[in-house]
Amino acid sequence: TMLPGSVITTLNSTSDAVVITVNNLGGGTGDAIIQLITTAKDCGPTLGRVTIDANGGAVVDGNAGSVNVVSGATILLGQEGVGSAIDTFDTEVGMTEGVGGSGGFYVLNTGNLTVGGLSATIGISTTTGDIDLRTTGSLTVTEDVDSTGATGNILLSAIESAGFGSDLTINDNLSIKIGRAHV
Repeated sequence: TMLPGSVITTLNSTSDAVVITVNNLGGGTGDAIIQLITTAKDCGPTLGRVTIDANGGAVVDGNAGSVNVVSGATILLGQEGVGSAIDTFDTEVGMTEGVGGSGGFYVLNTGNLTVGGLSATIGISTTTGDIDLRTTGSLTVTEDVDSTGATGNILLSAIESAGFGSDLTINDNLSIKIGRAHV
């Protein structure tokens, strides 16, 4: 848990600038509660990458509506979810991938965003729960987005900002799956 006001800042521009793993050994069940992590954002889309892995828990917004991660890219892995329907996990990144497990995947991004192209994790997925990915810029989906449970919904949104339009682009030969249906 990051205490209120805690911030991780680095000028590291590598593909593993910040890696946070919770409960990787011993089967724990804690959450990764994130205040703010900032890396070298302007070094390229796959550099300055932040990876947060809550193996057995959730990736949680710890600062109620302010940005949680500013970086070139982020991989968010929460067995029990990433963000929530009431409080999204807020990012300012160029690329993302993630797994929301049983709790869904709720992310609000600032700026243009590409889904995929970072790691062995394929796009965004949940086992149950919704996928709600919104960005205040253009959204490009280059890998699958799957909610494999019977109850999950998928919302992909490119929110227009003042002064320019935003596009939603889904590349060819991708899978957007909701439960047992395909869209």
